[in-house]
Amino acid sequence: MEAALYLVDTFSRRPFAGNPATVVVLPGPVDEAWCRRVAGELGRPSTAFVWAAPRREERDGVAAFALRVHGPRGPATGWSHATLAAAHALWEDRLVPRRSRLRFRGPDGEVHVGYERPCLVLRLPAGRAEPIAPPAGWQGWLDARPAAFLDAGGRPVAVFEDEAGLTRAAVRVEALAEAGPGRLVLTAPADPTGGDGAAPGYVLRVFAPAVGIEEDAASLAPHAFLAPWWAARLDAGELRVRQRSPRGGRARVRVRADAVEVLGEAVTIARGRLGA
Repeated sequence: MEAALYLVDTFSRRPFAGNPATVVVLPGPVDEAWCRRVAGELGRPSTAFVWAAPRREERDGVAAFALRVHGPRGPATGWSHATLAAAHALWEDRLVPRRSRLRFRGPDGEVHVGYERPCLVLRLPAGRAEPIAPPAGWQGWLDARPAAFLDAGGRPVAVFEDEAGLTRAAVRVEALAEAGPGRLVLTAPADPTGGDGAAPGYVLRVFAPAVGIEEDAASLAPHAFLAPWWAARLDAGELRVRQRSPRGGRARVRVRADAVEVLGEAVTIARGRLGA
């Protein structure tokens, strides 16, 4: 099958930073087994497969696309940075006009993406993060004591008092996968001297060995829970975000009544054709 292929770095304005993803733009639907084989061959953290939805689904200047994302261990659940990469590829190569908004439909529902130069704007349903008691056995997979723990959609979040503490913390990913919850988010208020001026914000690190990701380079889904929680504590509706992974990642988030808008940049590092 002939298809356009893009290598994209998301949540970064420069190549070889942020979170890499592959985007495969297809002429029509394909089966999951084929997607799994292609994603395994490409070997990227995430591969997005996208094709235009029937024209009847387009309305009010919104271009509709079907989207499937595969990670290192098969189909990915939830919305990931690969969604941002797919929108970037479609707009950058003028497969859809930049004045159009995009609507992606996947196994987890729908998500809308807009464009505010130079950022893509992805709208997520807002979630709630609630305080919880420290999870049983947490000392086995985290070597630093956080100030608090939160529950974010059934997954634990460790809150640190400052960015330095978050940066120093070590997560034992094997123990997290074998005896822990399999996924863990660390977060802290951003250091105001971190290069973004005095704007309020937060930092995070994300570990997901349960799905084959030791430490995520730059994440999307956690902001649905973290952004409202930090907005309430920092008394700000718009926040800057930095992901303190080795590759790093930067974004902004805007908190609405029932949604979180995540604004991030992306850069294409290669284009080609898939002939499999």
